[in-house]
Amino acid sequence: MNRLAVGCIASLFVLFSYAAAKDISVTQYGAMPDDGKDDAAALHQAVDACGQGDRLVFEKGTYDLFASFEIENKTGMDVEGNGSTLLLRGFDRTRGWPVFSAIRLRSSKHVTIHDFVVDMDVSPNSAGEIIGVGDRYFDVRVFDEFPVTGEEYVDHVMTFYRNGLPNGKNMDLYKLDGGLLVEKVADQVLRIGMHRRFDLQKGEYVCLYHKVYGGVCIYFGDCDLCTLRDVTVHSFPGMGFYSTDRSTNITVERYCVKRPKGTTRLTSTNADGSKYVHTGGMLTIKDCYYEGMGDDAINIHSSYGKVVKRDGKTLSIARIRRGKEVDVSARYVLQGDTVEFYDGKTMVPKGSAKILERDGQSMTLDVVPNRVAVGDLFNNISMTPKVRISGVEVHRNRARGFLLQSQDVIVEQCRIFHPTGIGIFVTMDVNYWFESGQGKDVILRNNTIVGANKHLLREGAITVKCGHDSGGTHYPAGVHRNIKILNNTIRDTMNSGIYACSTDGIEILGNTIEHASQKPSLANGNYAMYLKSCVNGVVKDNAVQFSDQVFGQENCKGIAVD
Repeated sequence: MNRLAVGCIASLFVLFSYAAAKDISVTQYGAMPDDGKDDAAALHQAVDACGQGDRLVFEKGTYDLFASFEIENKTGMDVEGNGSTLLLRGFDRTRGWPVFSAIRLRSSKHVTIHDFVVDMDVSPNSAGEIIGVGDRYFDVRVFDEFPVTGEEYVDHVMTFYRNGLPNGKNMDLYKLDGGLLVEKVADQVLRIGMHRRFDLQKGEYVCLYHKVYGGVCIYFGDCDLCTLRDVTVHSFPGMGFYSTDRSTNITVERYCVKRPKGTTRLTSTNADGSKYVHTGGMLTIKDCYYEGMGDDAINIHSSYGKVVKRDGKTLSIARIRRGKEVDVSARYVLQGDTVEFYDGKTMVPKGSAKILERDGQSMTLDVVPNRVAVGDLFNNISMTPKVRISGVEVHRNRARGFLLQSQDVIVEQCRIFHPTGIGIFVTMDVNYWFESGQGKDVILRNNTIVGANKHLLREGAITVKCGHDSGGTHYPAGVHRNIKILNNTIRDTMNSGIYACSTDGIEILGNTIEHASQKPSLANGNYAMYLKSCVNGVVKDNAVQFSDQVFGQENCKGIAVD
């Protein structure tokens, strides 16, 4: 039988399977809305009953979960929430635990999950007003929405203006190991001990995080062609959405992270709104809304590996985790993957190769690029997604709007308001986080960024550089390649509106920048636009208002400026 005949038979089999698909109601298996009972086991049975192409249907209502709603090894499944709420039960603010995902999707293909709301019966963060400040403590009158006992576990504190915007002064008041000292000193008044004095003022609002990095609300792992659509997350002691473990071709549409109406909470998710790690194929993020997260709205990255020994075409390798060499996990790189190599000191690309064989802590390549040596780093390009982000809106979160560490990226028609850090950040990091990879073929166009970077005070509201935190601007041109920043509107920022370094091929065209350089904390911050160590670029047709100096450059070549 020839290949064409086999293909036709396979296609007919798939079509027949989908034609026989059926609707399965979760109530058939005992998952009843609004009854206050744990629905996790019943949902597990309902999922087991679903075949290829089936639709799992929730009758609208509230479903109580004391464990995760899990889906594994499914193809062509549609999960219809009908606007139902998945209410996570049992979180204890005195322990910061238990933490479990609302939805876990694993090893599945062509699965769509849509029309759900996720919240918790006990908020993983509390809020109140600072009413007193001592040398190494402060007193907070906690809002009535959050009854207190004095036994609360608090591992992070952040202060806010009374209008609900983070004021950026105390974003690093952490004690993740053991928590901060907490004492109840009056009705609804807690005294919070600190390991050092912070800049706290009476009358400020403060958020008390009872667990910051506890887990992931919605998890996609080892999935292909899967979609999350019309899902809202109100709170979680960790990240909102997480795609990882070699997931490919993920679509996230009208995903929303925001506080519920009528709440006095200051924060939605305690960590990132969404994160994409070791995810490949085409990543599409469309018409989403993020508000009040404790970390970035969108963070896309992989992680660097290191060459520790070379024997011909076979390389012994390690993975870098926060500056330390660790073993390479089984699925970090696989046979058939393409990896790109970088000079271990300059991070300039040296070339790429295909993996012919992976054996434990070594990989054999089809060809080793010239000059690849011990100490060089590499990134798995096969798990570096193409990215399309459009129509996304971000409001008042800690840290960055978009953290983009990928190739073939288009970000357009997005609006970002008042993140404490950079609005759109094209970067990589080999200082601490060791998140990869370098920006290449990135287009940022027709976006609006207002009030960004007024607290973390990095280089620009849009920044292209080589590190997440301070520094990372000393690398040569070529770390990033072919970056286009086109027709964006940037208003109200302390340093530059646009900053880029270490880039070969930079276009800054048609942007509008107003009220940049309000209170420069860096030398480049005096300029609305600034380039450092860039080559082969053009800066043209940009409109700058209410900034003393329009454009500056340092150690650049081949930059045409109009």
